[in-house]
Amino acid sequence: LLFAGANTWAAGNFVSLSGDVRVESNGGIALATATQQVDAGTTVHTGVNGNAVLRLDDGQQIALSPNTSFKIDQFRFDNARPDLNNVTMSLFRGALRMLTGLIGQRDHSKFTLKTATSTIGIRGTDFMVALVTQSSANPAYMQVIQGGISATNAVGTVSFAAGTTGTVASLTTLASSIAAS
Repeated sequence: LLFAGANTWAAGNFVSLSGDVRVESNGGIALATATQQVDAGTTVHTGVNGNAVLRLDDGQQIALSPNTSFKIDQFRFDNARPDLNNVTMSLFRGALRMLTGLIGQRDHSKFTLKTATSTIGIRGTDFMVALVTQSSANPAYMQVIQGGISATNAVGTVSFAAGTTGTVASLTTLASSIAAS
């Protein structure tokens, strides 16, 4: 029983909401409320005019753009036991911007963001990810503002440093840089 709640610890709160923002948990969907606690296992959906900013218990900040679906799959943060910390999230559609919290700052391997085309890891980071829905694929576009990220899928891993933009066209296509021009 000691570990039964390991993946259901509180993850954070909304610090900003505007427009249509809904929270899906335990099989139900409800309108989000200001300062609402968001637990692991919760999916946040923003509508066409919806924006939300979450602050997780480790200080990580996540800004969700309109038409986004994002889930906190697992979250565990214990400041006294950093070896037990981890966070796994999924971006199903839309776009987000993340600022790394203590979990990712202390151990990059404890942070994971999953998309349909790749798994994104961090290196002390401020970054953005956007998914483009198409009929045959759901490509991801990434931009690194500070630090670095890596995009891993079935083909391999590509790292991106601050100031770079990249894309992953599909689960079977290696990530690549996009020229600024």
